[in-house]
Formats: sequence, structure tokens, C-alpha cells
Amino acid sequence: MQWFMLGMEVEAHSGDQQKWTTLVHNGFIFPPPYKPHGVKMLYDGEPVDLSPDQEEVGHTTDHHHSMWLLSKRVATLYATMLETDYVTKEIFNKNFFNDWKKLLGRNHVIQDFSKCDFRPIYKWHLAEKERKKQMSLEEKMALREEKLKQEDKYMWAIIDGVKVKVHSFRVEPPGLVKGRGEHPKMGKLRRRIYPSDVTINIGRDAPIPACPIPGQSE
Repeated sequence: MQWFMLGMEVEAHSGDQQKWTTLVHNGFIFPPPYKPHGVKMLYDGEPVDLSPDQEEVGHTTDHHHSMWLLSKRVATLYATMLETDYVTKEIFNKNFFNDWKKLLGRNHVIQDFSKCDFRPIYKWHLAEKERKKQMSLEEKMALREEKLKQEDKYMWAIIDGVKVKVHSFRVEPPGLVKGRGEHPKMGKLRRRIYPSDVTINIGRDAPIPACPIPGQSE
């Protein structure tokens, strides 16, 4: 994680105005790590094993393990969109498959997008949605309380000694680009963002926020 500390000085020719003197905050909430579900997709009618990196968009310290997880997560991202108009668009499918093939590797059995069947994963996705709907009120309230407890640390900043609410403190999770209309990048992978990818803007003397993910501070 990197930090950009804004000092007191503002260059006269820059056209900028100093917005604050001191700024303290706790950084961001990053998406939780991906949990492989173990459901196999079909290729040419046969079950196919995917690495958890073929499931997950991002990277880990173990590159081989990361790519295995990523390809599986990516397949899941696509499967959850089977009932949307996006999967009917040629550019969406082309971009998705081009990026996914890079994760699968040159020698992977999956070579033809038309032979891919994501429905088993989609069925798992629907079952998960239904399971969450059937949770008791007490279970839902407990999850909500846990979410609010986690957010409380990050949803406030102190600017010039005044406590103010932060409205954007969650890092966007990995996914597939959607865009509007016929966006040329729709279907491309949006990878997982790690603390090492982020530059934080804080005051010169402000305490540096603790890295929320071990081993990802640089």
C-alpha cells in the first residue's frame, strides 16, 4: 500500500486551492477473499475442473495457485449472468473468452467457447440466492449488525478536526465489465484490487492506516 501525504504548500501557478490542513481516515474495505464452490462447468458435455484462479479475478502471492482460483471465479462471474442480455452480445462473449483463455492457459482443454456450458454453476448460483432468502430474520439481522460493525471504522474521516462521513469506502469487487449500450470493453475482466494497488491520500502527520490484508502492504 502506498501513501500520498499532502503538505501545507500549494504551488501558486498550479491553479489549485488548498482544501484542508489535516486529514485522517482508515482507508478502505476490500472485498472478502473468494471461496471456491466446487461446482464443475461442462465442456463439450463433460465436467471440467477449473482452478480456483480460473474462478477468481485477481492475484495471490502464489501465482500458480492464483491462476487456478481465478479461472474458476471468472467462470462463475459469467454463469451468474446467464439470464441477462449481456451474454447474447457477441462483443461481450468475445472479450470474456479472450481474457478467460489467458487464465486457462494455452494447453487447457477449453478451446471453443461454443462448447462451454455454465448452467451447472448457474444452478448453484440460484440455489445460493434461495438459501439466503430463506434465512431467518435473526440470521439476517446478525449479518447486518456484523456489516455495520465492519463499516463503522471506515465510514468516518476527520478533516481539520471535524468528523465527516465518507460515502465511498468500499473497493469494487472483481467482475465483468458491463458498460452502457455497445461498450467495446464489455465482457472484459475487472481484476481484484489489493492494498498494494492503492495510493491513499492522508495528512502529513496522520497515522498510516493498517493494511487490512496480511502480506499486501507493498
